[in-house]
Amino acid sequence: MDAEQTVVRLLGGVRIVRPGHEGDPHVVNGHRSMALLAFLTVHRHRDVTHEEIARIFWPVERPRSWKAVQRTLISKVRGSLEDAGISGRCLRSAQGLVRLDLPDSVVIDIEVAQALCEPSDDPAHEVAPRARQAVRLLSAPVLSPLQGLWVDDVRTRCDMLLVRALELDATASLQIGELEHTIAAAEHLLILDPLSENGYRLLIRAYLRLGDRGQALTTVARCRARLATELGVGLSAETAELFGRVLRGDGTDDIGDAADASDADVVQSAEESEESAVRAFVGRQAELAVIDDAARKAATGVGQVVVVTGDAGIGKTTLVTEATKRVRESDVVVLNGRYAGPGVDHQQYVEAIVGELDHRGTQGVRDLSPRDDLQISTTIPEPTERRGVRTPSGDPGSGAAMVVLDDLQWASPATLALTRRLVDASDRRRLCLVLVVRTAFLDVPSIAAIIRPYQPHRDIHRVDLRPFGFTEVERLIADAGVDVDPVTLLAWTGGSPLLAVAAVAAVAARAGSAGHDNVPTSVADAVARARATISADADDVLDLVGAIGMSMSRLVLRTASRIDDDLAFAEALDELLRSELLTARDEDTLHTRHPLVHDVVYGSIEPTAREDLHRRIVAALERVGATVTPTELARLAHHAARSAPGDGAAFARYAFRAGAGADAAGTFDDAVRWYRQALEALPPGDSATRCRMLIELGRAEQATFDEHYRETLAAAATMARRVTDVDLLVAAIVADVSTVMVLAQQYLPDRERLGTMRAALHMLQMSGRGASAEVARLSARMATELAWTHDVQGRVGLLRRAEVVARACGDRTALAEVMLAVLIALRVPETRALRGRALEEMTALTAAGRGRVRDPFTAIAIARSHIEFGDLDAASRAVETITPTQISRDAEVAWLCDHIRFGMTVTAGRLIAAEADLARLRDIPPLRPEVTPHERLLAPVAALRTLRGGLGEVLELLDVSPDVLARVPVYRPIIALAMADVGDVAAARDLMTWYDDRPDAVATVAVTPLWMLTMAVLARAAAELGGDGVRRAVYEELLPYADHTVMIWSSAYGVVHHHLADLALALGQLDRAATHLVDAQREHRRRGYAAWEVETALLELRRRLIVDGGLDRDRVLQVRRAADAVGATATRRRLDTLAARPTVRQL
Repeated sequence: MDAEQTVVRLLGGVRIVRPGHEGDPHVVNGHRSMALLAFLTVHRHRDVTHEEIARIFWPVERPRSWKAVQRTLISKVRGSLEDAGISGRCLRSAQGLVRLDLPDSVVIDIEVAQALCEPSDDPAHEVAPRARQAVRLLSAPVLSPLQGLWVDDVRTRCDMLLVRALELDATASLQIGELEHTIAAAEHLLILDPLSENGYRLLIRAYLRLGDRGQALTTVARCRARLATELGVGLSAETAELFGRVLRGDGTDDIGDAADASDADVVQSAEESEESAVRAFVGRQAELAVIDDAARKAATGVGQVVVVTGDAGIGKTTLVTEATKRVRESDVVVLNGRYAGPGVDHQQYVEAIVGELDHRGTQGVRDLSPRDDLQISTTIPEPTERRGVRTPSGDPGSGAAMVVLDDLQWASPATLALTRRLVDASDRRRLCLVLVVRTAFLDVPSIAAIIRPYQPHRDIHRVDLRPFGFTEVERLIADAGVDVDPVTLLAWTGGSPLLAVAAVAAVAARAGSAGHDNVPTSVADAVARARATISADADDVLDLVGAIGMSMSRLVLRTASRIDDDLAFAEALDELLRSELLTARDEDTLHTRHPLVHDVVYGSIEPTAREDLHRRIVAALERVGATVTPTELARLAHHAARSAPGDGAAFARYAFRAGAGADAAGTFDDAVRWYRQALEALPPGDSATRCRMLIELGRAEQATFDEHYRETLAAAATMARRVTDVDLLVAAIVADVSTVMVLAQQYLPDRERLGTMRAALHMLQMSGRGASAEVARLSARMATELAWTHDVQGRVGLLRRAEVVARACGDRTALAEVMLAVLIALRVPETRALRGRALEEMTALTAAGRGRVRDPFTAIAIARSHIEFGDLDAASRAVETITPTQISRDAEVAWLCDHIRFGMTVTAGRLIAAEADLARLRDIPPLRPEVTPHERLLAPVAALRTLRGGLGEVLELLDVSPDVLARVPVYRPIIALAMADVGDVAAARDLMTWYDDRPDAVATVAVTPLWMLTMAVLARAAAELGGDGVRRAVYEELLPYADHTVMIWSSAYGVVHHHLADLALALGQLDRAATHLVDAQREHRRRGYAAWEVETALLELRRRLIVDGGLDRDRVLQVRRAADAVGATATRRRLDTLAARPTVRQL
């Protein structure tokens, strides 16, 4: 950027900079005007609706005058522009639309950074300075201090740009011989993207050129360990080859050749394949060019998404099939998947993997080592597990992958969710994603959410197929060599490619006779004409094909057929293949030519005949053993439902098995659907079976965040009590698992659930099983349910008895559940020793189980406890036991993992990195009924903003109303601190006077899991804003727990000594404060609480100011540097305010 240019800066704070002027909209016109300026700048290439703007400022409830407020904000933004010398007329607002058309002389720093990161063929000595400029720009905080979903999107895009800039910088530096800089850039890259094999390769090459073979080998070991731990995979072919060179010690002079390769080679290869293929395909050249261009860009590292749309029969599948043929010639990995029938989840992905296996062979696909967070194969356990292969995910050895997902309109919710992940991740991978969907489904919300442009300045390419015109029809006739008038054929078929091809084939079959009667005028007509030419055996097989679905196994088809002779069956299949009603992809798998053909065939079968066909298919599936995998079970249940409408018990059995299969695969939406169908079909009378089904349904509903899951499990428990089946009763109770996050908030026990637990314990006692593992597990669940009640000793007694029973019966699983309950149900100060012992026990049990914690919520609870007890390394190890599969299957698990990692980052004092973690936490998963969004965000926001930024955001999460202040004791002091932080000290003091009017308010705070945090926040607020009475009261309450850590869910909020020192200073007790400060500093350092160590240093400066009447300049500088090092801007701001007081003299 030129120093003489006017720049809208979105990096490092939102402001407008021009020569001699730097305007800050936040200072000039307020926070909201700054947010609006930033939003309009990011979206300056399009019109923005007033509705979009309103959602930024009032996402839930708008004031009545919101339109007037909006007009005022737009006017203020104009004022900011004019103050910076930009005409206010470039901001237009009319007819409900707003657009910011900045003049060409004005640049935006994010766009500058993006341009600097564009791939080019320029020499390395020109690329390097551009890349380094991009790194400098993108290293600044993005849109600070704004928050919101749109802000998160921009930050994510900038994070990806920074990774790209570092990769360019490291590569160019390697080529020009600046090896130390290569190492620095590559290490920075690996901090941001620790799974980047290219980052490791750049490091290895740099160390080899420096002659440091030992460091090169160490880097290889790091890469292998990270890939094995995070992804469970080995090195890619390129990295493995480089490793081999390192081991042999040969070829080190040309080891950078791979880094020097030009992207032009990939582009040229794609262009050559285009020329070789263009003559083999009729029409659609412009549409093919779009896909070809996307594939070429993906090969250069710019991920692409193409959406192919059109009506049924328009040629979408034919187009993408031709496109994949062309890109395969460029050695691009192609995964091409289609919908193959109802009841099969992730079908497109399964089909794509099978197709690539057939094309490359098992070893060929195994060599394409997967990377990054996509991990498709972890969420579709077949056929990859069956063949020992993992799926390529966008960075194969050849440099690019194309994934085609056909018939997306039929995909299940789980498939669509996985597709959305793939779309979101495609931008940062060498991946071209092609989505094929019928036009009529584009506005379906689940489809629209995937195909809409999801990042500013980045388009999703649209290919809208239209009917054939005269030129295409004429070309089709010429290629077939038939005598048909193109105008007539176009009129007969309406330009439908499917009908046009069928018509030309019909004419050719009749020796070129072009009479009207010989040409089909609809798909049904084409199918009828084809059926008229085939034998009775082929016709029977075609009916069977119609009942099976779009895709079928030749073995199942043969087993279900009534043709006795194998040769006759083979001849019947050949007839269907010659007539093009069927297509064969390999020796085993057959496909109906088109969904429209399938619909016609199945629709022509009489209802009674359909039932018979489905019965034969069920028998065939069972006979060949296709009854094991989730896909097979789903197909079996689908056909069973249609084979015997009156046999509810049989269908219920199959549907229940299908639900269990879907449950095991993690596709819980499908599991819920199958379980509900099983319950509906099950005849009355079998209460035990119905109870089992209800339990499994409740578990699946809970996994999908269905608010009815507790009703389902309560019904199961009631039924179990009615049939006096204690095992089913225990199973129903144990299935109702409240997650760690729910129990970290205000939670009232369910009286009905407690009554059921007590009844189950009584039944176990009466049946002579009072010392069984079930008793230990139920007692642990009961204590957890009671976690927020005041009877701490009651919970302690319950858990001690449970521990005795679990140890006596030698059940390690039950003992682990009891220890977990101790960590959750006894989170109050007086039981800290018990929790410490339980944590040691859980660690030992985990080690005995080879270090793996099967339940992710258990791992999260263990990690949180390690943070509290000051072992951040152990906390990290606990989180690492959660597998990518568990994270991908459950949005709640993914969010909690992000939360606990955020807590570790904040606690360790990596506050700049915590900003990105907090941005991810704002994407809250679907809520369970007990949880509200603001409660989920309040803890991480308060934890970070106490140290970095400001607490003003707390006021956006909590309403200052009597109901809110009364509901949770910690809300009053945290709101008071937030008010003071934004400058409204008078209102903050008014809130704190509430304690002065109620002398017993502090002593009567209920001892719940929030007690310690409430006292610590109250200590901070009282020290700054309260009177001596509340200060003394809080001090006396906290003093017995001086060595404890205060937790704000996943983050440490300092040790209690720190807060006692704060209170002692406010009370003028300087000697006490000095003692507490020494202890606080020691414990913060020992436990690794780096940011709070700086906070304590600031308190010590305040004490020294009181004692000495001045501040040591070197010590102030030392604390200031420490605050900057951890990114504690709030601490730094308080320090600067302290040092700038007029009464302070420098010592």
